[in-house]
Amino acid sequence: MQQLNRLLRATLICAAALSVPTRLPAQPVYETEMEFITTGDFDGNGMLDVAIVDKDTGRVRIGYRTTGVTINWQNFNWQNWVRSGVSNTTGLSVGRVTDLKHDSLVMTAADENRTTVLDAVNLYSPTKPVKVPVVSFGPSAVVAVNLDAVGNTSLMGLYVASIYNPDPTPYRVALFRNDGQRFTSIAELPVTGEIAHANRLALKSGGPEFVMMISRGDNSDSFRAEKLANGKPEAVLTIADLPKDTDYVLGNFRGSRLKDLIFYTSGRSEFRVATLAEVGGQFIASPLKTLNFGRPVRRLVTVEDGKRSRLLAVFDDRGPAELLDFDAVNAPVSVQKLAGFTNHSLNAAVALPDALLLFSATRRRRSENDW
Repeated sequence: MQQLNRLLRATLICAAALSVPTRLPAQPVYETEMEFITTGDFDGNGMLDVAIVDKDTGRVRIGYRTTGVTINWQNFNWQNWVRSGVSNTTGLSVGRVTDLKHDSLVMTAADENRTTVLDAVNLYSPTKPVKVPVVSFGPSAVVAVNLDAVGNTSLMGLYVASIYNPDPTPYRVALFRNDGQRFTSIAELPVTGEIAHANRLALKSGGPEFVMMISRGDNSDSFRAEKLANGKPEAVLTIADLPKDTDYVLGNFRGSRLKDLIFYTSGRSEFRVATLAEVGGQFIASPLKTLNFGRPVRRLVTVEDGKRSRLLAVFDDRGPAELLDFDAVNAPVSVQKLAGFTNHSLNAAVALPDALLLFSATRRRRSENDW
């Protein structure tokens, strides 16, 4: 077991070999109570690195993948934390924002009223965070997006959701085009609720990437996927009447090109699944089906393993995580238990093309200098 740092309270503890997919999908951002965890090629060497952002401080810790051989601790170079330019972080995204050769991190902080872009190409000398000129109040979520209708040939722009604007439209979304020199606002629109768990993902294998999110309502949540090809958000899929505090993952659990959506709430054992059909560029979701893990789940991660996706479940107890087979119809079936080595409990995970990385959380506080 190797300790990462104090504020993140997380330790990389386990790697399990998997078959390598032929194409990497857009990488999801996973969120815990204390941090954001995601992957991206931050140094431009063609391999996925791991980034952890502490919500309280906005400090970023990156584990750079240094070799493509069978994964272990020696394959990562874990550098000291760097400042992101924001604290009380509420949103994180990854994308080719400053250079087509590597990924950048984009972060928002609603209470700080700040959005920044951070490059960390050089292991020992990260660049100074760049502030994005967001004029809306309370930028709470962000997604790096392609606003170029011809394809992924230009730098990504930004989709920024805000929550503290004056009534009657406190919730808004702003789009920013990016020419490599400046971010230019091209649209600002009201939305019906606070946006959470925003990602850039595809609804089918090899298909276009959309902005996906949970929209918080007074009594329930909803899921929405939007395309931005015309310079403004257009919904391609909406699923309403989800439980409050819903999170989601998606994958090819049936082995179909079209993804399946899983909706869950951390701390509960029940979850809901919807399968997709596509008609004329629009996606249609099946009625939600309720299934059960048999014990409360803390976090779900999609694992790409050949033609069909699997699930990795981190449960809301001190037990092991489990790699699960799931067909989007029947209850998941355990394939492998992953206990790792932890002095408290597993808290989160990410999936790389050839490995699963598990993180543990601890209640024990250490000194301020323990990084």
